Amino acid sequence: AKNLQKNMDTNLLTTIYPGAISIGGVFLFHFGVITTELIFYLSLISGVINASLPQFQYGDSGRTKLKEIGLVSQVSN
Repeated sequence: AKNLQKNMDTNLLTTIYPGAISIGGVFLFHFGVITTELIFYLSLISGVINASLPQFQYGDSGRTKLKEIGLVSQVSN
């Protein structure tokens, strides 16, 4: 549960901070469209990587455990 909470907190940060930086940058530092899009795409990539980390860390073991307790009806390869 602690790993899930840490992952969700990181997802929240990778969502909120780039948006705030982009909005602040447009008004305070006169960021253009390219800079704002670059920040957006970097945050998108970091969010996808962060969301995929549990699959890379735990592999299929999490799905197998869910199958054992009956929460998943079928385990696919």
